[in-house]
Amino acid sequence: MNRLRYILINVLQTLLRMLPFPCKTGLIKIGKPDRNSPVLLTGNFRLTVERVTRSIEGMDAYLLVANSRGVNVWCAATGGMLTNHDVVSVLKTSGIEDLVDHRTVMLPQLAATGIEGRAIQHKAGWKVIWGPVRACVWRIVDFQAKSTIRHRQARLEHRLSPSRSKATRPLRPINLFAKCSQ
Repeated sequence: MNRLRYILINVLQTLLRMLPFPCKTGLIKIGKPDRNSPVLLTGNFRLTVERVTRSIEGMDAYLLVANSRGVNVWCAATGGMLTNHDVVSVLKTSGIEDLVDHRTVMLPQLAATGIEGRAIQHKAGWKVIWGPVRACVWRIVDFQAKSTIRHRQARLEHRLSPSRSKATRPLRPINLFAKCSQ
């Protein structure tokens, strides 16, 4: 039944992803987390929360769900709907500070377009590390270190017009946060 629910939510929200689908904000315990378990943060777009929760199933972690107005993390951060204030707010109101001994939170890489890690550290006392681009990779990322360059890349695919070919031609992966040379 749980699997059927997950598939139904995935199909519906993928088809209707232009509409906001908010879910409850706050703290979700995955597995049996302890005082040293990693703290992950995502926005409250229901599809994202479902995918992240499913991808880290079997782990012991805390998942914080910040108010992104029901919009996916990338669009919300870029559009000003997921801000430093929203991250600080969920860190302070969720009770996570009483549950863990460390002060490190992992945010999705695509949230970096609108969230400043230094501001979070200054306002809330939490160090921000940037996680992977895709929810399905959260399970394999070492939470004590930064994600690898492969986890920071978005793979974009370019479809040729139907008259030319039905095959897809993968584009070169881009590093969204590479240091710019001047």
